[in-house]
Amino acid sequence: MAPHIGTLGRVRRVGLLLLFLVVSVVAIKVAVDLVRMLLLVSTSPVNGDANGYATVARAMLNGFRPYVEMELTKPPGIFLLLALSLDLTGSELLATWGQMATYVVFPLLCTFFSFSVCRERWWSLWAMVLIMATFIASAILVLYTEERGGALQPEGFGYFFSMVYAFLLLHTGLRSRLSIAGASAALLGSIGMKEPFLFINLAIALLLTPSWRDLPRTFLLPLTIAGSVGVLVLSILGLL
Repeated sequence: MAPHIGTLGRVRRVGLLLLFLVVSVVAIKVAVDLVRMLLLVSTSPVNGDANGYATVARAMLNGFRPYVEMELTKPPGIFLLLALSLDLTGSELLATWGQMATYVVFPLLCTFFSFSVCRERWWSLWAMVLIMATFIASAILVLYTEERGGALQPEGFGYFFSMVYAFLLLHTGLRSRLSIAGASAALLGSIGMKEPFLFINLAIALLLTPSWRDLPRTFLLPLTIAGSVGVLVLSILGLL
Protein backbone atom coordinates (compact mmCIF):
# COMPACT_ATOMS: atom_id res chain seq x y z
CA MET A 1 0.00 0.00 0.00
CA ALA A 2 2.78 2.45 0.93
CA PRO A 3 4.63 2.09 -2.42
CA HIS A 4 1.29 2.58 -4.22
CA ILE A 5 0.63 5.81 -2.31
CA GLY A 6 4.17 6.98 -3.04
CA THR A 7 3.66 6.30 -6.75
CA LEU A 8 0.42 8.30 -6.78
CA GLY A 9 2.18 11.19 -5.05
CA ARG A 10 4.95 11.20 -7.66
CA VAL A 11 2.40 11.09 -10.48
CA ARG A 12 0.56 14.06 -8.99
CA ARG A 13 3.78 16.02 -8.62
CA VAL A 14 4.79 15.28 -12.22
CA GLY A 15 1.31 16.21 -13.44
CA LEU A 16 1.40 19.47 -11.50
CA LEU A 17 4.84 20.26 -12.91
CA LEU A 18 3.60 19.61 -16.46
CA LEU A 19 0.56 21.84 -15.79
CA PHE A 20 2.87 24.56 -14.51
CA LEU A 21 5.01 24.35 -17.65
CA VAL A 22 1.99 24.44 -19.97
CA VAL A 23 0.45 27.41 -18.14
CA SER A 24 3.82 29.19 -18.20
CA VAL A 25 4.08 28.79 -21.98
CA VAL A 26 0.51 30.02 -22.47
CA ALA A 27 1.16 33.01 -20.18
CA ILE A 28 4.24 33.97 -22.22
CA LYS A 29 2.28 33.63 -25.48
CA VAL A 30 -0.57 35.78 -24.16
CA ALA A 31 1.89 38.40 -22.85
CA VAL A 32 3.53 38.58 -26.29
CA ASP A 33 0.11 38.98 -27.95
CA LEU A 34 -0.74 41.73 -25.49
CA VAL A 35 2.47 43.63 -26.29
CA ARG A 36 1.81 43.26 -30.02
CA MET A 37 -1.71 44.58 -29.58
CA LEU A 38 -0.43 47.59 -27.61
CA LEU A 39 2.08 48.39 -30.35
CA LEU A 40 -0.67 48.12 -32.96
CA VAL A 41 -3.01 50.42 -31.02
CA SER A 42 -0.26 53.00 -30.52
CA THR A 43 0.50 53.22 -34.25
CA SER A 44 -2.93 52.70 -35.84
CA PRO A 45 -4.99 55.70 -37.00
CA VAL A 46 -8.36 56.39 -35.41
CA ASN A 47 -11.13 54.90 -37.54
CA GLY A 48 -14.65 53.52 -37.42
CA ASP A 49 -16.98 54.79 -34.70
CA ALA A 50 -14.06 56.53 -32.98
CA ASN A 51 -13.95 59.02 -35.86
CA GLY A 52 -17.54 60.01 -35.10
CA TYR A 53 -16.77 60.39 -31.40
CA ALA A 54 -13.76 62.57 -32.24
CA THR A 55 -15.90 64.72 -34.54
CA VAL A 56 -18.39 65.39 -31.75
CA ALA A 57 -15.51 66.13 -29.36
CA ARG A 58 -14.02 68.70 -31.77
CA ALA A 59 -17.42 70.33 -32.14
CA MET A 60 -17.70 70.53 -28.35
CA LEU A 61 -14.44 72.46 -28.20
CA ASN A 62 -15.99 74.92 -30.64
CA GLY A 63 -19.09 75.48 -28.53
CA PHE A 64 -21.34 72.65 -29.67
CA ARG A 65 -23.48 71.24 -26.85
CA PRO A 66 -24.45 67.60 -27.39
CA TYR A 67 -27.77 66.43 -25.93
CA VAL A 68 -28.92 70.07 -26.01
CA GLU A 69 -28.46 70.98 -29.67
CA MET A 70 -28.57 67.43 -31.01
CA GLU A 71 -29.80 64.13 -29.62
CA LEU A 72 -27.06 61.53 -29.17
CA THR A 73 -27.39 57.90 -28.13
CA LYS A 74 -24.00 57.59 -26.41
CA PRO A 75 -23.33 58.79 -22.84
CA PRO A 76 -20.96 61.76 -22.54
CA GLY A 77 -17.94 59.90 -21.18
CA ILE A 78 -16.23 59.08 -24.47
CA PHE A 79 -16.94 62.57 -25.88
CA LEU A 80 -15.53 64.30 -22.81
CA LEU A 81 -12.44 62.10 -22.82
CA LEU A 82 -11.72 62.80 -26.48
CA ALA A 83 -12.44 66.51 -26.05
CA LEU A 84 -9.91 66.63 -23.20
CA SER A 85 -7.37 64.77 -25.34
CA LEU A 86 -7.91 67.09 -28.31
CA ASP A 87 -7.67 70.17 -26.09
CA LEU A 88 -4.45 69.11 -24.36
CA THR A 89 -2.59 67.34 -27.17
CA GLY A 90 -4.34 68.45 -30.36
CA SER A 91 -5.07 64.83 -31.24
CA GLU A 92 -6.48 61.60 -29.82
CA LEU A 93 -3.06 60.77 -28.35
CA LEU A 94 -4.02 61.22 -24.69
CA ALA A 95 -7.17 59.11 -25.08
CA THR A 96 -5.20 56.42 -26.93
CA TRP A 97 -2.58 56.27 -24.19
CA GLY A 98 -5.36 56.13 -21.62
CA GLN A 99 -6.88 53.19 -23.48
CA MET A 100 -3.49 51.45 -23.55
CA ALA A 101 -3.07 52.08 -19.83
CA THR A 102 -6.37 50.28 -19.14
CA TYR A 103 -5.13 47.33 -21.21
CA VAL A 104 -2.01 47.08 -19.05
CA VAL A 105 -3.44 47.91 -15.62
CA PHE A 106 -6.41 45.53 -15.80
CA PRO A 107 -4.35 42.28 -16.04
CA LEU A 108 -1.96 43.65 -13.42
CA LEU A 109 -4.84 44.36 -11.01
CA CYS A 110 -6.27 40.88 -11.49
CA THR A 111 -2.84 39.25 -11.09
CA PHE A 112 -2.10 41.32 -7.97
CA PHE A 113 -5.37 40.28 -6.38
CA SER A 114 -4.67 36.62 -7.18
CA PHE A 115 -1.19 37.01 -5.69
CA SER A 116 -2.63 38.60 -2.53
CA VAL A 117 -4.95 35.61 -2.10
CA CYS A 118 -2.01 33.21 -2.44
CA ARG A 119 0.64 35.37 -0.76
CA GLU A 120 1.24 32.97 2.14
CA ARG A 121 2.23 30.18 -0.27
CA TRP A 122 2.94 32.04 -3.49
CA TRP A 123 6.06 29.94 -4.12
CA SER A 124 4.08 26.68 -4.41
CA LEU A 125 3.34 25.35 -7.89
CA TRP A 126 -0.42 25.46 -7.34
CA ALA A 127 -0.27 29.11 -6.33
CA MET A 128 1.90 30.03 -9.31
CA VAL A 129 -0.45 28.18 -11.66
CA LEU A 130 -3.41 30.10 -10.19
CA ILE A 131 -1.62 33.46 -10.48
CA MET A 132 -0.59 32.82 -14.08
CA ALA A 133 -4.06 31.53 -14.97
CA THR A 134 -5.53 34.76 -13.63
CA PHE A 135 -3.15 36.77 -15.79
CA ILE A 136 -4.03 34.66 -18.83
CA ALA A 137 -7.79 35.05 -18.33
CA SER A 138 -7.60 38.82 -17.76
CA ALA A 139 -5.24 39.37 -20.70
CA ILE A 140 -7.48 37.31 -23.00
CA LEU A 141 -10.43 39.48 -21.94
CA VAL A 142 -8.41 42.58 -22.91
CA LEU A 143 -7.46 41.05 -26.27
CA TYR A 144 -11.06 40.01 -26.95
CA THR A 145 -12.40 43.45 -26.07
CA GLU A 146 -9.90 45.15 -28.38
CA GLU A 147 -10.61 42.73 -31.23
CA ARG A 148 -14.39 43.07 -30.98
CA GLY A 149 -14.64 46.77 -30.22
CA GLY A 150 -11.45 48.39 -31.45
CA ALA A 151 -9.60 51.30 -29.91
CA LEU A 152 -11.30 54.31 -28.32
CA GLN A 153 -14.61 52.56 -27.82
CA PRO A 154 -16.76 53.23 -24.72
CA GLU A 155 -16.83 49.51 -23.91
CA GLY A 156 -13.05 49.37 -23.69
CA PHE A 157 -13.05 51.98 -20.93
CA GLY A 158 -16.32 50.93 -19.30
CA TYR A 159 -15.37 47.34 -18.54
CA PHE A 160 -12.08 48.55 -17.05
CA PHE A 161 -13.85 50.88 -14.61
CA SER A 162 -16.30 48.11 -13.71
CA MET A 163 -13.40 45.79 -12.94
CA VAL A 164 -11.79 48.50 -10.79
CA TYR A 165 -15.07 48.70 -8.87
CA ALA A 166 -15.02 44.91 -8.43
CA PHE A 167 -11.39 45.01 -7.30
CA LEU A 168 -12.10 47.71 -4.70
CA LEU A 169 -15.14 45.83 -3.45
CA LEU A 170 -13.19 42.59 -3.09
CA HIS A 171 -10.04 44.14 -1.67
CA THR A 172 -11.50 46.71 0.74
CA GLY A 173 -15.19 45.89 1.21
CA LEU A 174 -15.74 49.68 0.76
CA ARG A 175 -15.36 50.23 4.50
CA SER A 176 -13.47 53.50 4.30
CA ARG A 177 -14.23 56.90 2.80
CA LEU A 178 -11.32 56.59 0.40
CA SER A 179 -12.50 53.23 -0.95
CA ILE A 180 -16.06 54.53 -1.33
CA ALA A 181 -14.72 57.56 -3.21
CA GLY A 182 -12.72 55.26 -5.50
CA ALA A 183 -15.76 53.05 -6.09
CA SER A 184 -17.87 56.12 -6.88
CA ALA A 185 -15.30 57.27 -9.43
CA ALA A 186 -15.21 53.79 -10.97
CA LEU A 187 -19.02 53.68 -11.24
CA LEU A 188 -19.06 57.17 -12.77
CA GLY A 189 -16.42 56.13 -15.29
CA SER A 190 -18.13 52.91 -16.36
CA ILE A 191 -21.73 54.16 -16.50
CA GLY A 192 -20.58 57.44 -18.04
CA MET A 193 -19.13 55.43 -20.90
CA LYS A 194 -22.19 53.25 -21.50
CA GLU A 195 -25.45 52.93 -19.55
CA PRO A 196 -25.66 49.09 -19.52
CA PHE A 197 -22.66 49.03 -17.21
CA LEU A 198 -25.12 50.08 -14.51
CA PHE A 199 -26.55 46.56 -14.57
CA ILE A 200 -23.09 44.98 -14.79
CA ASN A 201 -22.02 46.93 -11.71
CA LEU A 202 -25.22 45.88 -9.91
CA ALA A 203 -24.46 42.26 -10.73
CA ILE A 204 -20.91 42.70 -9.40
CA ALA A 205 -22.28 44.17 -6.16
CA LEU A 206 -24.80 41.35 -5.75
CA LEU A 207 -22.12 38.71 -6.30
CA LEU A 208 -19.43 40.23 -4.10
CA THR A 209 -21.42 41.78 -1.25
CA PRO A 210 -21.53 39.36 1.71
CA SER A 211 -24.98 40.42 2.91
CA TRP A 212 -28.00 42.22 1.48
CA ARG A 213 -27.74 44.64 4.39
CA ASP A 214 -24.36 45.79 3.06
CA LEU A 215 -25.72 46.77 -0.37
CA PRO A 216 -26.50 50.38 0.62
CA ARG A 217 -22.80 50.83 1.48
CA THR A 218 -21.30 48.76 -1.35
CA PHE A 219 -23.53 49.91 -4.20
CA LEU A 220 -26.26 52.46 -3.47
CA LEU A 221 -24.02 55.00 -1.72
CA PRO A 222 -21.24 55.06 -4.35
CA LEU A 223 -23.87 55.03 -7.11
CA THR A 224 -25.60 58.05 -5.57
CA ILE A 225 -22.28 59.89 -5.27
CA ALA A 226 -21.38 59.01 -8.86
CA GLY A 227 -24.75 60.17 -10.16
CA SER A 228 -24.59 63.43 -8.22
CA VAL A 229 -21.08 64.21 -9.46
CA GLY A 230 -22.07 63.32 -13.01
CA VAL A 231 -25.10 65.62 -12.97
CA LEU A 232 -23.01 68.43 -11.44
CA VAL A 233 -20.27 68.13 -14.07
CA LEU A 234 -22.77 68.02 -16.95
CA SER A 235 -24.57 71.06 -15.53
CA ILE A 236 -21.32 73.01 -15.25
CA LEU A 237 -20.46 72.12 -18.86
CA GLY A 238 -23.94 73.13 -20.02
CA LEU A 239 -24.84 69.67 -21.31
CA LEU A 240 -28.12 69.38 -19.40
